[in-house]
Amino acid sequence: MNQQLLAGLAQRVREIREDLYGPHGARSLADALELPPQTWANYERGVIIPAQVILAFIEVTGADPHWLLTGQGERYTSRRAGTGPRALVGRPDRAAGP
Repeated sequence: MNQQLLAGLAQRVREIREDLYGPHGARSLADALELPPQTWANYERGVIIPAQVILAFIEVTGADPHWLLTGQGERYTSRRAGTGPRALVGRPDRAAGP
């Protein structure tokens, strides 16, 4: 994977995180993804994000996969309602994952 693609993906996941969790919400997103906060911080710096993590990120945030990859199109899928951090509140079955 080339550095430009990694840098773009890192920037876009950070934008989604800031949009949904706020500028200091990395820990909350990491918790929702069941990751150590430092691991998530590394992904936002451009470390390769494993497939299972990016898929969980898409599920939790409602991010559009095409937008994540290219930066083109809509930032969120049309099914964004019912996803994101507020959708996990009071729903331990969603927060725990499969």
